[in-house]
Amino acid sequence: MTAAAALRIVVAMTADPGLAGLWNSAPHVYGAALAVSADEGAAAGVAGRVLRRAVGERDTAADRRLLVERAIRLGSRSAPGPGFAAMHVDDREAVALARLGGYSVAEIATRLGTSSADVKARMLRGLQSAARSQGLIADSGRRTPPPPRDFESAASPARGARGS
Repeated sequence: MTAAAALRIVVAMTADPGLAGLWNSAPHVYGAALAVSADEGAAAGVAGRVLRRAVGERDTAADRRLLVERAIRLGSRSAPGPGFAAMHVDDREAVALARLGGYSVAEIATRLGTSSADVKARMLRGLQSAARSQGLIADSGRRTPPPPRDFESAASPARGARGS
């Protein structure tokens, strides 16, 4: 978003008393976009698109939470940051709404038009993808490899060991 475009949005929000709620929500919208986006420029673009849409639609009924949700969803789809980039877009959206928006599984299911079970599966897949991309878990999904077959633990009564 250019500086001129940002200025037009700000002028529209401040000149019209009916849009005061949008003006008050702007920092939250930008903050949500920044949390999910790749960088400040991407976040500014996402916030600008969300606010421009609300101004254009004269969406004075859009509360802060809805605007923040729009920023999270748009940012996660169009310019995901490093914590979200490894996830599939559907999984990313569910994780972002839960982690950044504070939405419950039921709320996410309603917003995404799917079931709670599907939302849980999306969040699990998304978090596993992110963990794999950071090298925190192996591709098999196991966090630690199993011990070798010939491994005997001194604390294992099944192996005939005695406790100290």
